[in-house]
Amino acid sequence: MMTTGWFSRIAPALLAGFFLAAPADAAPARYYSLGTASTAGTWYILGAGFSGHVNRQLSDIKLTAEITAGSGENYNLVKRGQIDFAMSHPDFAPADIEKRAISPGAKAPFRQFLWTDAKNDFHWFVRKSSALKKLADMKGKRVGVGPHGSGGTVKNIRAIQKITGYEPGKDYQAIYLAYEDMIRGIQDNTIDLAAFFAAYPIASLVNAAIMTDIRLISLGDDEIAKAVEGDKSAMLLKSILPAGTYKGQEAEVPTIGQVQGILVRAGVPDDDVYRIFKALFTNLAQRNAVHPQAKGWTVEATVDMGVRQAEAGIPFHPGVVRYLKEVGKWRPALEVR
Repeated sequence: MMTTGWFSRIAPALLAGFFLAAPADAAPARYYSLGTASTAGTWYILGAGFSGHVNRQLSDIKLTAEITAGSGENYNLVKRGQIDFAMSHPDFAPADIEKRAISPGAKAPFRQFLWTDAKNDFHWFVRKSSALKKLADMKGKRVGVGPHGSGGTVKNIRAIQKITGYEPGKDYQAIYLAYEDMIRGIQDNTIDLAAFFAAYPIASLVNAAIMTDIRLISLGDDEIAKAVEGDKSAMLLKSILPAGTYKGQEAEVPTIGQVQGILVRAGVPDDDVYRIFKALFTNLAQRNAVHPQAKGWTVEATVDMGVRQAEAGIPFHPGVVRYLKEVGKWRPALEVR
């Protein structure tokens, strides 16, 4: 079945979360920012939904979803202390530690907050009438790879190179566009292939598929093996876009995806982080209604991924540690040693 109606159903609830005011005699609210991505991607919808949910649970703490260029910018913003919470991917911090760009353990400028077992998936798509049937057919073509400054853009280019061996500027023309502009490029034939990197269903792509005949590019097992091989830090995995995710998609589409999570600035007060985390796990049915992928953001996924990040030298925020201990989920392996 297609999932086309969920956004219209939950949009009013997302907006309502931003306008809940504290009582007149209450103490001033403390405001925190959550870096997401463009409004055309899944992260903004998730981030706005999660923020609204927290704001409904807490009267003295307000979380606001910020529009950004995505995972790469979010990581750099939280690393510099310019944003409080950041949706990102698990490979940035270990790579920075390895390059000595940040210090591990207590000296790191950010902490682990929340992880999901849902993945951000690579979506490569063309006009339905296009002669492009596989990624290798893109040689010499105009390819929308994403906006400048986005970690997803870097990942798109790297994935293409690993799968095909093609390099931007040499084997194809890389065009840096936001998601909305890539959709327009496909519609008006100014680009040949578009690359999205987000959790399905991507709202803007759902809408585009209703207006325009598009076709998703599937990856073969050999292509998936090339992409995943030797990339343990990035935690790339085979993924499937289920049939019917987008209009006209009659069969499942094999692709690759990457796990995702939220980092938190180290200086956010412990009690506020504890209360925000706890709020996210209060009234779960309401929280999970914001997007089909919301249900994947669980305590269990947070613990599982947290072990890997702790091994890399990234500790959990003390506020999260408090909650995990409170619900009996803390494990010694989550300690940074």
